[in-house]
Amino acid sequence: MSSNSPNYHAYLLRLWREHANAPWRVSLQSAETRERQYFANLADLVAHLETQTGQSWTGEFISDGGNPYSSATEDLIDSA
Repeated sequence: MSSNSPNYHAYLLRLWREHANAPWRVSLQSAETRERQYFANLADLVAHLETQTGQSWTGEFISDGGNPYSSATEDLIDSA
């Protein structure tokens, strides 16, 4: 799939916090351009992703759209 497609976005996501009680900080780096964006909290990240995809997140999981790896991932999560 073309990286210029509006239907495909690839990112490197980094999460960290300064100490156990601090809020999570986020950076999102484009795999294509290497541009990095920073977010002060998870809500700002979700808002950005909603803008990128044109889809609102309702707090529920979005269908995997037939992803052949989804059941394997679910099995890994369930066994953890």
